[in-house]
Amino acid sequence: MRTRSAPRWTEAVSDSAIQTAALHQRLGNALLHALHVGIIVFTLIGWLWCGTRAAHLALLGLIAASWVLLAPFKGFGYCLITDIQWRMRARMGIDVPEGGYMRFLCNNLLGRDIDDARMDAITYSVTLVCCAGSIALSLRPGGFC
Repeated sequence: MRTRSAPRWTEAVSDSAIQTAALHQRLGNALLHALHVGIIVFTLIGWLWCGTRAAHLALLGLIAASWVLLAPFKGFGYCLITDIQWRMRARMGIDVPEGGYMRFLCNNLLGRDIDDARMDAITYSVTLVCCAGSIALSLRPGGFC
């Protein structure tokens, strides 16, 4: 009995599907980088304008919920976006960095290895200062315009 091999066009479709999946993963990784950077920038400066203060406080609430409420399950400072991005990078065969996204970003931008404890302290401190500024300005008359 003779077995038939799959037609050559299925190999091309499979290769095309693999290439498409790889492209989608690279695009997803790039979009998650953009989302991370957007969140970081908005956390740093979103409180400065009265028109963005409500959205800024909502974002800080989501960040605080992720860091604190999920702490018993995932550890203090857990970020769902980082978790998704690290899993995607692992599937793509890209090294998954040690620590969080802020450490990854600073290490790549500065070319230095910043330890987790120092990076976490900087991240939490800066976030708290931005949160305090946002709350203080929001409580003033006309704080939300």
